[in-house]
Amino acid sequence: MAKNIALVDSESELYEIVKEIAADVGMFWQHFKEYAQLFDVNEIEVSRGASVKKVDNRKANSDKSDFEILLANIVDK
Repeated sequence: MAKNIALVDSESELYEIVKEIAADVGMFWQHFKEYAQLFDVNEIEVSRGASVKKVDNRKANSDKSDFEILLANIVDK
């Protein structure tokens, strides 16, 4: 459910509700059952008919990154 809430953008009907949750998390827990139904993927109207696909949102790419390996840290006095 947390991922579904995190995916709501400013154009969604649920955006105002997400802002309410952010402003008062206690309210979220008091009305958890209602919020759970609202943010259930099968209940969200916008998701009907849409295909859900797993997206890799990692930023780092080892092929395009430069890195150095430190094998030892020796100080000679």
